[in-house]
Amino acid sequence: MGHLLDYDHVSLLTAPEAEKDHFILMWDWIKKSGGRYMWQYIAKVILTALVVVVVSEVAKRWTLMGAVIASLPLTSILALIWLYAETKSTTKVMDLSWGIFWVVIPSLLFFVTFPLLIKWGGHFWLSLSGACAVTALGYLGYLKVLTKIGVNFS
Repeated sequence: MGHLLDYDHVSLLTAPEAEKDHFILMWDWIKKSGGRYMWQYIAKVILTALVVVVVSEVAKRWTLMGAVIASLPLTSILALIWLYAETKSTTKVMDLSWGIFWVVIPSLLFFVTFPLLIKWGGHFWLSLSGACAVTALGYLGYLKVLTKIGVNFS
């Protein structure tokens, strides 16, 4: 068994305790680290929640500004920061950044499909679900195409 802090998301899921719920595994990992990284976990949750709240509050008052803030790659930037802070691996950060680059295009399907479904009279939740389904199918097709043209996801 490797050093506890060497575990990444995949090794947590394939650990001997894999039959446990993922969140229980994560909590066990936090407790075993002696709370050393608890502040990082709490900071991630608070900062991520803050971004969502800011976008929704700004969008209530000014839709365009809410859209501008939401369109910023804040989630990606936060993920890159947290990944680097926890691993100090520029290779992992670089790989994540390239991966994000390659999968941005199919994510745009959501932002076309969702408003069209609502415009065509769809209920909010049904339109949201439909747009998510279309986007998921778009991801599957897009990733198959990228794999065929030689783009490798490690």
